[in-house]
Amino acid sequence: MRQIFQPPLRIEELSAEYIRLMQIAFGTGAIKQNAWTEWQSTADFNRMTTGSLLVPAAFHGVADQPSTAVLRRMRGAFNKSWLHANVLREKMAPLLGMIAESGIDCCLGDDLALALVRYPNAGMRPIFEAALYCAPADRPELESLLGSGPFASTACNGWRVTDQAILRVRGLAGPKTLGGTCNTDTFAIPVLDPTRQFWCSFLAVRPQSLLRVLDMGCLVKYSGEQISWQPIFDRARAEGKQKTLRDLLGFLEKTLGLELSTDAQEMLGHHSGQARINGLAQQAQSIFWNIRNGMRG
Repeated sequence: MRQIFQPPLRIEELSAEYIRLMQIAFGTGAIKQNAWTEWQSTADFNRMTTGSLLVPAAFHGVADQPSTAVLRRMRGAFNKSWLHANVLREKMAPLLGMIAESGIDCCLGDDLALALVRYPNAGMRPIFEAALYCAPADRPELESLLGSGPFASTACNGWRVTDQAILRVRGLAGPKTLGGTCNTDTFAIPVLDPTRQFWCSFLAVRPQSLLRVLDMGCLVKYSGEQISWQPIFDRARAEGKQKTLRDLLGFLEKTLGLELSTDAQEMLGHHSGQARINGLAQQAQSIFWNIRNGMRG
């Protein structure tokens, strides 16, 4: 049985195949071209597993290249992802309209919101979840509305929208900040702002953790100037995840060639410097206690 909840993917565990596909999706210049050349010579669609989730985004990065057998296979994956995103949007539209009319204060986040709002093209991001974020006080009313809606509930506290995608409700602490809207023909529903979406993707312990790395790359590339890095670094420090965050941003910048905002670079420099200072302080303290214990002996 497939494991439903997986540990967050560690950057150091990314395979060469995953890295090449992300470089094709988000890279520029030599980084993208070298990855594309290597990928064309090594691609084996028959043995691909999790890496196939990255193919639609990679196709978007090379859609203007001369047609090859590899590119045509990638186009098929992209078209399938694009079609599912639009089917899901149409299926969700009546329910989202009901939510908008009810006045329940919530916003759309994760897979569906990312595909429709943050990625340049909805076909880039395979969608497995549509998440509605709301304050804890509003959750009972929202879940009651969903229970009377058109989708059947699942055994894992969600509602089945398509064979592939499940609708879930998640808590949103603190004030909601404007992050744009997901528009349909008749209404618009707010979406999670880039700062909170980055943190939710960073912290997520959910299926398709590889896609969370892709999502954070997308947010840095296309919404980087809208991300407030101070609260992200503060929370990472409070939860002991500073190194994981530094490793991730270092990967996005140095391996994928993404440009970090000035704020992000400053925060990286500050926290790296603070980590070195803390390390030296711990070493000094250890030396002091060793000397003191030696004198006592």
